[in-house]
Amino acid sequence: MKKLISLLIAVLMVFGLLPVLSAPATHASADSSDGYGDSKSASHPADTLRGFSYFYHDSKFMGGPYGWVSMASGNPEGASFISDFTESGYVAGEFYNGYVYGYRYAEESNYHFCKVNAFTFEETILGTSEAVAADMAYDYSTDTMYAVSGDLLCTVNLSDGSLTEVGFVGPDAMLALACSTDGQLYGIGDDCNLYAIEKTEGMGEVCGFTGVIADGLQSMAWDHNTDTLYWASCATTPHLFTYYTTMGNLCELNTIDGTATVIGNIYGSKMQVTCLYSVPDFYDAPEFPLTDMHLNLDTSYMVPGQTAQLSAYMEPANAERGVTWATSNPNIVRVDNCGKMTAVATGTALVTAQSIDGSKIKTCTVNVVSSTDGLTLEDAVNGTGSNYTYNNAANYPFETEIRDGRLCAASTMTVQGEALLQVDLGTLTAGSVVRFDWKTDTRYMFHGWILWFNNDYVANLTGSTGWLTYEYVIPVTGQYVITWNLHKDNSPVDGSNKSWVDNLVVESQSTSPVEGVNVTPETAEMYTGGQLALNAEVYPSNVADASVSWSSSNESVATVNSNGVVTAVAPGTADIIAATTEGGFTDSCSLTVVDSAVIDAPISDALNVSGGSLVFSNDTAHPWAVDSETFAGRTAAKSTINGMAGTSTGIRLNAGTLHAGDRLSFDWLASSEGGTWDYAAFIANGNVEATTGGTDNDWANFIYTVPADGEYIFEWTYQKDGSRDQGDDCVYVDEVCILPAVGVLGDVDGDATVTISDALMIMRNAMQLLEFTPAQAAAADMDGDGLITVEDALTALRAAITVR
Repeated sequence: MKKLISLLIAVLMVFGLLPVLSAPATHASADSSDGYGDSKSASHPADTLRGFSYFYHDSKFMGGPYGWVSMASGNPEGASFISDFTESGYVAGEFYNGYVYGYRYAEESNYHFCKVNAFTFEETILGTSEAVAADMAYDYSTDTMYAVSGDLLCTVNLSDGSLTEVGFVGPDAMLALACSTDGQLYGIGDDCNLYAIEKTEGMGEVCGFTGVIADGLQSMAWDHNTDTLYWASCATTPHLFTYYTTMGNLCELNTIDGTATVIGNIYGSKMQVTCLYSVPDFYDAPEFPLTDMHLNLDTSYMVPGQTAQLSAYMEPANAERGVTWATSNPNIVRVDNCGKMTAVATGTALVTAQSIDGSKIKTCTVNVVSSTDGLTLEDAVNGTGSNYTYNNAANYPFETEIRDGRLCAASTMTVQGEALLQVDLGTLTAGSVVRFDWKTDTRYMFHGWILWFNNDYVANLTGSTGWLTYEYVIPVTGQYVITWNLHKDNSPVDGSNKSWVDNLVVESQSTSPVEGVNVTPETAEMYTGGQLALNAEVYPSNVADASVSWSSSNESVATVNSNGVVTAVAPGTADIIAATTEGGFTDSCSLTVVDSAVIDAPISDALNVSGGSLVFSNDTAHPWAVDSETFAGRTAAKSTINGMAGTSTGIRLNAGTLHAGDRLSFDWLASSEGGTWDYAAFIANGNVEATTGGTDNDWANFIYTVPADGEYIFEWTYQKDGSRDQGDDCVYVDEVCILPAVGVLGDVDGDATVTISDALMIMRNAMQLLEFTPAQAAAADMDGDGLITVEDALTALRAAITVR
């Protein structure tokens, strides 16, 4: 059951933000037995193990990123990606004859069975399966692929992935499977025992308890080159709204008594590896020439006695990864064969990494100092080429700290509160890349290391992470300020109770001259007194000055302000023009203003809820009709331009003064061509808030939440293009009413404050684990769409941790 729950949770892992990759550094290969050398030590030349990263703790990919990884058996901390990131995860797989055969999730058909080139990672889909394979193993003694699924041992048809039952193994579920070179199958059950499995009937005999607690997706592999049984173990822990964080270890298993010896964490215990395999020496693997090599640190700071991991990663990622490490002065800093440095005495030394083929050499300057005295936040946070000044928190100031071989900024706040570190980046051109490293070691869920660009929430870390690289691509040319915000509530502390940031660099995008501007919409029709917001997009996106000025060709018909908001004055036509400041390029919207619609009592009766008294205005050119026949028990307003190509029509509600939090609720149903051809729109003060179209629709409720006090005009329109008609070719609207504001939007526990506890309750309701009263449901619907979803929970979370 744990296995199935973990699979379901992994499938649901989505955060709602734009994906930004954070690639981990690659460490050296396996260590040798001699530890430190006086000045030089060499690693084993080949990666021992490979697999699939099903879960890697990253601020944008809490359920990923998915991808193929490699690690040396002696250095699982150095697990690194050797493929591009993929969109879905492999839950089980095994290497055979140059390919990894495995099962990956596919929403439309449960699971795809695929073969993946183990060196180029090109995927071929061979079939689909409804079975849940937990792990796979290839038996070279009988040329048979085996899999465990639930409590069963099965054989796998490599042509289509179909499973044939062999027999029951013993425990309730099998988590992992491997096969020795001579054909002995081994498995780990959900009881965390190691089993020796009989191949003809599937019965398992307990070798012994591993001593390691595990759940979720696991994988085992037999290293045919060393006759060693490895296990990529995993235990899971709840983690904010990202469902689970991983405690991943690489273990060596004793096949006699079942005991597992933990070799080390897989990338700081944050990576969950499936499809673990080794490439046997008897397989002639292709070679990929090394083109470049990089180190995770170009400059390092340490104090005597500290250790730090220096890591090398290769281009291409699947090139041979062996590295030889050397120090220029072992009396200042020593380095072992895996790149682990130890500071000996104050001074400066160079640590050098040389690729196994000798073609690439990279150097890190190591500064061993007695303390951070005299070193500033600017020294700590600015990366190569950066010269920014940082605005430190007044209440809980950040300080310089040496950690993990880095001189970085560290938080000092140990109590409930907010601590801010800010930097003004000045004007950045669209397309520029802002990059930095950050890390946190605090209580998961209740303490957050939060990132803001200007006033926009972007990402957060929580719990215990390794150093992660974050990249932000500047969307629009303008001024940018970064704020790192450490938020803590009054929950007990975890870990070292600190957060860090380091190595800020900006890769500026060169600017281009303005080439033109596009105004949208190109045409519009308005009632007198109405407002419409136009948009002007200057191109290309990386211009230095994207500003425009607005004007109207006929201000007696329509006026426009500096933000492109048009006000209809009187019937007639006008062109609303945007002109670029640089170059004077122009584009316009062709506007037609018509008389305000007339008040229509029958339409008002049809649109109101029972007992409602809202007064609606009907379209004068194409008035809407009352429909009481199409839908049993429902009288609605219906547009009447069916079959009239290139026409639009609308009804209008002047709601007068509304207050922030008030809600407009209505039902609607479109029966039309759909897409951007024929569609219905709901408009609030000239801004389109929702659209609907198509032929396979049911009645849907929409709730618009008033953002601020003010006068509000609402419109429902139906727009047709010049092509074909479908369905009833109309929109129906019904049950319009205005609801008062809920107490505090997001406050479901009634304490008048939106907290993380409220967000958790909303999440549980969205997952159908908690029922709400009608009042709680109204408060939980953060986006006003009439539904309570994970997005509402995330919105409440952001409200709970908003910088004040």
